[in-house]
Amino acid sequence: MTKKTLYICGDSFCSSDPEYGKNWSDLIAERCLNLEVVNLSSPGASNYLIYLQVKQALEKNCDYLIYHATSSIRQEFLINKYQGTIDNIDRYWSPHNKKNKSMVSNSWISPQRNTEIFTDEEIFLLKQFFTKFVDMPNLVMKNYIFITHTLEMIKNFKLNNWVWSRGGFEHHKFENSSQWDFSKYLQNESIINLWDDYNNSLWRPYFHVTDNELIEKTCNYYINMLNLTNV
Repeated sequence: MTKKTLYICGDSFCSSDPEYGKNWSDLIAERCLNLEVVNLSSPGASNYLIYLQVKQALEKNCDYLIYHATSSIRQEFLINKYQGTIDNIDRYWSPHNKKNKSMVSNSWISPQRNTEIFTDEEIFLLKQFFTKFVDMPNLVMKNYIFITHTLEMIKNFKLNNWVWSRGGFEHHKFENSSQWDFSKYLQNESIINLWDDYNNSLWRPYFHVTDNELIEKTCNYYINMLNLTNV
């Protein structure tokens, strides 16, 4: 009998970190042995790259889906020439998959984070370009479009069991955050946002949450939200 599949799409808050310990995504895989868990998440992933992850998950006819959005200041950068014409997640560098990649996704303000790709000169130029030429209202609006398109794509796929978190996108505590309307997808929105518990005093490249009780709570919440106890 073929196992049902759960795909996890997102950034470092969804990723595994074998050198540190188990994340909520690892716990789900351990506890749902009759389920195949495919984790497509990648540290530094932009909302566009996460859209590509979700697109692949739906193309693979996933049975369950967890989708985490992220901050608007993430961007995709070309690192090697590419002869193809279609973008997909196989092109993107990650700490777990580094070979023969033509793209990397990371923050504009810390392009060196999670990678050893950029030289000091390139990091300086990227930060300088961001400061001089990138407009935040424009950037946030484009990311809102990426997220809403991704959500609508999931909704149109008619997937019964899926959950999402807005993650680092324009937190409800931010000024004017109410203009970003996700009311159509409220039923599937997670009540847990791990960005609320980001421990920025302890730099780590992966899932950033150091509270094991919260990691356990997140695992259990998603298992219940997706009705995985019966899988």
